[in-house]
Amino acid sequence: MKLLYMYVESQGDIFRDIFFNFSSEYIVEYDKAYNKILIKNNPKYFKNFYGKSISDITAIVGKNGSGKSLILEIVGREMRERIELLKIEGKEIKDRYFMIFH
Repeated sequence: MKLLYMYVESQGDIFRDIFFNFSSEYIVEYDKAYNKILIKNNPKYFKNFYGKSISDITAIVGKNGSGKSLILEIVGREMRERIELLKIEGKEIKDRYFMIFH
């Protein structure tokens, strides 16, 4: 399984309307206005660039407190944890995000 893309509409006070591309093999675009996702092959992708054992490398960089660890925690959560840790105020879900895997 390979993580291609993550879109975060809101996550606590750190993220608002931000996306992360985790694959150089595919180009993923999310159109929030029309609620559509476009996934296409990247014509500039080099297969086996890192050898046969490594398919892709993605770096997450940023200043201290910018949310790098939070992104890794979200990606690594099990479904049960995603539900248990979901932030809800009243009847409104505050933590809203999705991930696309291949």
